[in-house]
Amino acid sequence: MRFHDPHLPIVRDEPQHLKELKRAIYEMERRRPRTPTLTIGDGTTNYSLFDYLQFAGASLSTIGSDGQKVTVAERGAWTPIDSSGASLSFTAAVGSYTYYPIGLVVAQCTVVYPATASGASAVIGGLPYTVGSSNAVAACYCTDATATNALAAATTTLVALIAAGGAAARTNASLSTDTIAFTAIYET
Repeated sequence: MRFHDPHLPIVRDEPQHLKELKRAIYEMERRRPRTPTLTIGDGTTNYSLFDYLQFAGASLSTIGSDGQKVTVAERGAWTPIDSSGASLSFTAAVGSYTYYPIGLVVAQCTVVYPATASGASAVIGGLPYTVGSSNAVAACYCTDATATNALAAATTTLVALIAAGGAAARTNASLSTDTIAFTAIYET
């Protein structure tokens, strides 16, 4: 099956985790109940109330059926921190998120690990919202040769980095000077 949302640009060499993220958002929007319509004029022209979206600061808003502004999504930045206990300072640590009021968060992060010999399990903290009652696996990219998964831990703001195909935790030393990027989609 070929997927393409006409509202999203076509990118030929897009990373797989971004394709999966777009597919998840598309499916969420497709299953959303249709919004009420407002009849204007002679009754022959109907306008969907949710066709008029507005960005105001970091929030995507629209006019609800009761005439009140409804926040559809909130976007912002967060700061990834080392939560392994080794007091590492990441370089180029950037994070962004989109929060949907239905309790869904899409959080992205890129960090560069410092040179370290710490044998502590690699854990990135500071997610913008607490993960709900279930763990969430995040799409992850690592510059070293070991395939790495990211796991957003239930009821925390932490992401554990583990070796793909198993539950073995990656250590800070094994990620020394590597770049890690992940996208976590989780419920609050």
